[in-house]
Amino acid sequence: MPYNLDQTKTAFTGGKNILASEHFQYIEVGATLKGGSAYALGEAIGKVASGADQGLWVKYVNGATYADLGILNVDVDNVASNTVVGEVLTRGSVYAAKLPASVTAEFKTKTPMIRYISR
Repeated sequence: MPYNLDQTKTAFTGGKNILASEHFQYIEVGATLKGGSAYALGEAIGKVASGADQGLWVKYVNGATYADLGILNVDVDNVASNTVVGEVLTRGSVYAAKLPASVTAEFKTKTPMIRYISR
C-alpha cells in the first residue's frame, strides 16, 4: 500500500493481476516514488542513479541510466509529494499482455530476473 504524510481519500479501483506465478520477490526496503505524476499498475520504473533526484524511483525511459529497475504491482494516484511503496517487483513472472506500454523491449532485456509470459 502506498503511503506518504498527506491525508487523502481515494475511491477503490479494481485492479488486474499482472503476476503469472506465485513465486516472486519485491524490493526489500520499499521505493520512494518521485511526486508529480500518477503511476499505474504494471508501470516500469527505475531508481535514479545520480543528480538531484538520486535514490528516487521514476517512470522508466529508454536510454536512461538507473541504479535499479522494477515493475509496480500497485496503482499510485495521489503523488503530489514523494510516496513510498513496497510492491516493486524485481523477480518473478508477469503477464506481458497486462502491462502498459512503458514496459518496452529494452526494459525487458535489462530485467532478466523477470519473466514475461505471453500465455
